[in-house]
Amino acid sequence: MNCYVKVDTISREALTAETLAKYTLVFATELGFVEQVKYATICREKGVKFVSADCFGAACRITNDYGKFEVLDKNGEEPVEVMIKDIECSERGLVTLLDGAKHSYEDG
Repeated sequence: MNCYVKVDTISREALTAETLAKYTLVFATELGFVEQVKYATICREKGVKFVSADCFGAACRITNDYGKFEVLDKNGEEPVEVMIKDIECSERGLVTLLDGAKHSYEDG
C-alpha cells in the first residue's frame, strides 16, 4: 500500500455484509477455508474485490477474487494462452515460454 490508500482494520465480529459493502477491496488473513468462501461470496455479491492470504513458515497461500473482469488485447488480436518455462532472476527478468504447450483445463 502507499500513502494514498486508506486502510481500516475490522474485527471478525464486525464482518457483516453491510460493513464489507463499504469497501472496494477486502484483504483478509487467518481465515479458515469456510470463512474464506463465506466472505469471498459476500464480497462478490456486493461488487467488492477480495484477497485472502496466510503464511505458514516457508509455505504461503493467497487467494484473489476480483469478480468478473475482461482482458482486452490492445492490438485487437485474440489473447494467446502460454505456459511459462522459466523466469530468470536478472535485471531484465527474462521469461521463457514453452512453445506449443497449453494448460490442460477446459472452459466450463
